[in-house]
Amino acid sequence: DLNVGTKIDIYGKIFKLVNCDKFTRHFLMCQGTKVPAEEPIPHCEYEDNRLKVNTFKPLRPYKKINTQSKFLENDGKVLRFHGVWNDGLDKRKLILMYYLSDETIQINEKHPESGGRYKAPTFLKRTRLPKDNSLLVTIPGTLNERTILNVVQTPGTGRRKKSHLLPDNTDLGSRIVQYYDASDLKVGTDINICGKSIFLYDCDEFTREYYKVKYDREEMKKIDIDTEVPKKQVKEVPPYTGIGSEEDSLTSWLGGNSLEPKPPQRDFFKFNKLDRHGYDSHVLRFSARLVKEGEIDKYRKFVIAYFMADDNILISVLPEPGSGISPGKFMEKGKMKKPKKFQSDDPSVHSTYYS
Repeated sequence: DLNVGTKIDIYGKIFKLVNCDKFTRHFLMCQGTKVPAEEPIPHCEYEDNRLKVNTFKPLRPYKKINTQSKFLENDGKVLRFHGVWNDGLDKRKLILMYYLSDETIQINEKHPESGGRYKAPTFLKRTRLPKDNSLLVTIPGTLNERTILNVVQTPGTGRRKKSHLLPDNTDLGSRIVQYYDASDLKVGTDINICGKSIFLYDCDEFTREYYKVKYDREEMKKIDIDTEVPKKQVKEVPPYTGIGSEEDSLTSWLGGNSLEPKPPQRDFFKFNKLDRHGYDSHVLRFSARLVKEGEIDKYRKFVIAYFMADDNILISVLPEPGSGISPGKFMEKGKMKKPKKFQSDDPSVHSTYYS
């Protein structure tokens, strides 16, 4: 009953068989049934009616704006440029970000430390940047993707009266606005934003690769703009006031803005190793005399003690019977200043020192 060219009735609907596959044709021929060749599909009036509906041009065609495919293709892809703007006082560095998904531009400012300016989060909020600065901020409704021809009202009163918008799908009254796109941005060029000329001097690696593949630009190299070497401020050491030790005063000065001055740190490991241990005093003692002309001072005897644990020096006067000079400390224990501090290998016999 089933063969090419036959008609079958299924639930009141007539179907005509116009073709079959290779297996079916081989099976029927093995059964001794002759299978005709492929026949054309019969003419259908329903398909003709559907074709007329699809090709019908309405009197008011609708304009379709499709941005989904562009968004899905370029979502998360951002071109980053580094720019500088000279405001007359100093150079302010900016970061320009161009979003490929919707062709918008956002500009942030890189604030230096202790710059003295208010650290605003954004220099220009994310928006489509027109090349004409007067169109950056416009009256609402003047720049739209669709142009409205008129407002049509249906006849009636109360709730029956409704207003409808009639759009201009032919765009006869539309205003052509030129916006910045990716082809306008390039290292070494200037862009004008509200009368401010921003010079682009660098970009990131993704931006270089994007322009190399799409626009065949090989000259996207960084331009050095920091030609002036910043002067490093050197702190001048204040003079010693004589109160306390000089090392303690320097420690308080180097501490910065600390309200609680801290004492100078000691070398604990050196102190633990070279401090007095029983008979091992770790103190170097030298006999000395004053290098001074005078009958009284030239016979005075001194002992210079060098403490290896903390590099301090103590000078004492030895008793001399009949001299009239009382023995004891000649100089308190402390550090003696010279171009470099005394170390254990500095004091030696037959040396002259000044205090």
